[in-house]
Amino acid sequence: MRDIAIHILSILVLLCVATEADAWRRPRDLLGGGGTNYSDKLNIQTGLRTGQYAGEHLLVGFYGNGSYATVLQNAPFVGATNGYGNGLGLAIEYQHHSLLFQAGFGIRYQKLKTGVGDTTLWKYNVSDSWTGQRDTFHYDMQFDFYRRTDRSSLFYFDIPLLVGQAFDYSIFKGTPYYLAGIRMQMAWMGATQVDLTGSTQAVYDRYFGIFREMDNHGMRKDVPINKKEEALKLRFDMLAHLEIGWEWSNPQPEGYRIRNVFDWRIRVAAFADISLPNVVRDSQGALCYVPDASKWDFPTYQFKHAFASESFKPYQLRNVYAGIRVTVLIGVLFKEKCIICGPYGDERDPGTKHW
Repeated sequence: MRDIAIHILSILVLLCVATEADAWRRPRDLLGGGGTNYSDKLNIQTGLRTGQYAGEHLLVGFYGNGSYATVLQNAPFVGATNGYGNGLGLAIEYQHHSLLFQAGFGIRYQKLKTGVGDTTLWKYNVSDSWTGQRDTFHYDMQFDFYRRTDRSSLFYFDIPLLVGQAFDYSIFKGTPYYLAGIRMQMAWMGATQVDLTGSTQAVYDRYFGIFREMDNHGMRKDVPINKKEEALKLRFDMLAHLEIGWEWSNPQPEGYRIRNVFDWRIRVAAFADISLPNVVRDSQGALCYVPDASKWDFPTYQFKHAFASESFKPYQLRNVYAGIRVTVLIGVLFKEKCIICGPYGDERDPGTKHW
């Protein structure tokens, strides 16, 4: 019995020594050292996590952007489109450590200038006009429109939904960050304008040659035409958004005894937006229309913006923006509380024994 007791005692001593050695070898298994993760304070190398607000921020503010604007389209009669887009709006952001979640609401103004190819129309067997009186002479009348530029201005409602990350190292005394997501925009109000030059000429049924610049017969040359029309009616637009830039912010205080701290962010970034769906809507009229009753009267001719014309209906249209975005956010970093300090007698109280 004595030998058995000595063996059992020896085994117990070895188990205690092994347990203690393992505890020293893996100190993170102790309370506050890994099992509860209280000492895993992200992005801060000193101290324990002391509050439910550590690494969490709720901020509000505003954003503004200015950009070059154009469109992606595949209509053969439409040339290059150039312009600009400016936006301004309110933003709300939740930050969890380095992760960023941002939403907002604003207005974007877009102004575009589009080149349109030359257009020719014909009206056949037209009765000749002599000082307003039609006679028995007939001709085929040709209408030429050239040097055409279509302009569009539009206000959009803008709703960004973005997610991203701020990195934990500094460049140019700022923190790099990125945001990506979608921007939803819906055309609200605006206007279009068509500027072009027109000429008419005729081929008579009884004369040789082409007749031009005969005002009293309805043929004129290089007549400037300017038409203002209603805004483009486009479909609801959803754009892919990416911005990469730098953030400057207030230093983050540490410790659960701090008072409320003013929290702020200033960001400057390059961004790009591109429409995902085709935004062409049903046509609003003809690219060029000459009324039969007033074919000699240039001010009565009708022209629709190329993107709103029935000629453009089979083609694709997508908005593209590239520019600079500035965001300013403010908030309050709330006073923290110690979440490893429990009441007296609690298992987190190191002065209390629990077994």
